[in-house]
Amino acid sequence: MTTRIPDIGAARQQAIVRFVEQNGSARVASLAQALNVSEMTIRRDLDALASAGHLLRTHGGASTVSTATPSLNLRMGHMAHAKEAIARKAIGLIGLEDRIFMGGGSTVLALARQMISAPRCRVLTSTIPVATAAIGDGRHKVEITGGMYNPDFQNLRGDRVLLTVRERYFDISFISPHAIDAETGVLDVGDQQALLQPILASQSKRHVILADHSKIGRSASFRTLPWSSVNTLVIDKLDDAALRRALRDAEVEIIEAGAG
Repeated sequence: MTTRIPDIGAARQQAIVRFVEQNGSARVASLAQALNVSEMTIRRDLDALASAGHLLRTHGGASTVSTATPSLNLRMGHMAHAKEAIARKAIGLIGLEDRIFMGGGSTVLALARQMISAPRCRVLTSTIPVATAAIGDGRHKVEITGGMYNPDFQNLRGDRVLLTVRERYFDISFISPHAIDAETGVLDVGDQQALLQPILASQSKRHVILADHSKIGRSASFRTLPWSSVNTLVIDKLDDAALRRALRDAEVEIIEAGAG
C-alpha cells in the first residue's frame, strides 16, 4: 500500500512512489516525462522522499527500499563460501590469452580475487574493485571502460560503457546478476544490465552466469537475458527442479561448485 505523504506536491510525490513501487526502480527522465514536469522537480521530489524513507535514492533515479541492493562490501559477506567455490570453478573456464569481460557483483569480485591462479589473459571491466583485484600478480592485462562513476555499486555506467563493450569481442564474459528464474531467465535491478548483457551475450563465445542458490526466484526490476542467450551457469548447488529443466531445455551448461 502506498504511504500518504502530507506535504506540498503530495499528489505528485504519491504518483512517484506508486510508479517506483510498480516498477521496482525508475529513472529521473522517465518520471519527468510521465508526470510532465522538469527533471529538476523530480530530483527535488526524490531527495525529499528518500530523506523521509519512502524511497532509496540511486544514481540517476530511485528504487524501492525493499529491493535496494546492499553495498558491494556487505554483499561479499553473504554466501561467502558459496561464492568462493563458484569462483574456483569459474577460474577453470579461462584459457591462456583469453579476452575476458568481468561484470560487477560480489561473485564476480570473488572470481577477480582468485585471478592469480588463472592463465595469463586480458580483462575488461566496468567495476573498480574487480579491476584492482584482477590485476593479481601483474600477469594479466586489465582495462577499465570509460563512463560515469556510480558510488552505490563502485562501477562505471552510461553510454561509454556500452560503446566500449560493443566494439569488442570476448572469449568469455562473466556476469553475476541479482536474480535468476526458471521462466524469466536472468534478472537485475539496474537498467544498465538490461542494455549491457545482450551485447555481451552476442559478442562473447561463452557467456557465463555466476550465481549462488539464494538468487533463485528473487524479485528484480529488469529481465536482462533469456536462458537461450546463456552458455553456462556456475552455481553452488541446484535443487530447483523447474530451473534445472529450463536450463536443460535451453541447452545451458550447468556447473555445480558445491559449498566450499
